[in-house]
Amino acid sequence: MMRPPGEGHSYALDVGGWIIAQITEVSQAPGGQVTLTRRLTGPGLDFETWLRHARLGGPHGSRRDGTLIAYDAYGHPTAHYVLRDAWPISLHVVHPSTQGSTTRVERLVLTFAALTPRRGG
Repeated sequence: MMRPPGEGHSYALDVGGWIIAQITEVSQAPGGQVTLTRRLTGPGLDFETWLRHARLGGPHGSRRDGTLIAYDAYGHPTAHYVLRDAWPISLHVVHPSTQGSTTRVERLVLTFAALTPRRGG
C-alpha cells in the first residue's frame, strides 16, 4: 500500500481489539506482506506483544483479522484498510545509538491473506 497524497499522517492497527497506535510508516511489499514502523516513546502495547503471542500459538492460532486506520495531521481518520488473516513474521528494533536518534524504532512485518480498503470510511 503506497501512501496516498494527503493521507496517512499516522496510522493505528486494531487487531482483535488490540490497538497499536502511533504508527508512522506503512509500506507494502509484493506477496502479501506489509511493514509497520513506529517510535517507542513510552509504555503501552507494542508489536513485540503480538509477536510473542504469535510464536506461542503458531501461524494458525495467531492469525487475526484487523483494521489499519490512516489519520490526517489533525487526528481524524481518513481511510480504513481491512487485513485478513494477518500474522506477524518478524520484528526489528532499531536502538537510538544505531541511527543517532533519541528514541527506539520498531518495524513489524506482517503477512496476510488479503488487504482491502474498507468502503465508507
